[in-house]
Amino acid sequence: MFTADRRGAPDALEQPFHAVDFTYNWQSRDQIILKVKRRNLLDETIENEREGVTIFEENSGVGVAVSFEWLM
Repeated sequence: MFTADRRGAPDALEQPFHAVDFTYNWQSRDQIILKVKRRNLLDETIENEREGVTIFEENSGVGVAVSFEWLM
């Protein structure tokens, strides 16, 4: 992501960051399905910079999702 500025100002560029996600799926022979998802385990901040100055920061946090299915 980047921001293009008007009137000849330099562009703002998104800085690299590390993102680690985890997904686990389990299915039994008895038709039970369990899914666990974790997003952004490192909880790093996303930054946009213009000429070495941070102009935007966002911390999206760590996400968790769990689902359980029983197929009949």
